[in-house]
Amino acid sequence: MEKGFKKFLVFSFVIFELLTYPKSLIAQEPANPPPLYGMVFASTTDFPKFKNWGINLVETTLSLTAESNWKSVYDAAITNNIKLIPLLWQNPDTIWTQNFEAGRPFLTFLKNNPQYLNVTYALYMTHEPYRHSTPESLKVVYAKIKAEIPS
Repeated sequence: MEKGFKKFLVFSFVIFELLTYPKSLIAQEPANPPPLYGMVFASTTDFPKFKNWGINLVETTLSLTAESNWKSVYDAAITNNIKLIPLLWQNPDTIWTQNFEAGRPFLTFLKNNPQYLNVTYALYMTHEPYRHSTPESLKVVYAKIKAEIPS
């Protein structure tokens, strides 16, 4: 597959995902925010390349229990002027569809580290939401997340 076409596919996927996020989950941005160009499932070792390429948004999977991993990913994002969409995965879906309490340490981490919260563009809340949850249960989880981090 041609290199340019692969980049196009990744970019198209990120744009699709951004357009499907509920607007209320997206952090407040300035009136004229800069355009976002993103990557999915990227390594922090690639962040300096992304900065040079103009990529400023990364969706990344974070370990559910490794706060040191969270810090290193967020520090790399800050260093390279990249916003993050963290995905906390626990098979068969994100943690938010199964157990809000499992995600509380991450929310506390963000709340206690405003520099990390500032580069969090959105939380990847759920993947194929109605396979493992109901609209009502997702509303409950969303309300709990907003209670922890109102912005």
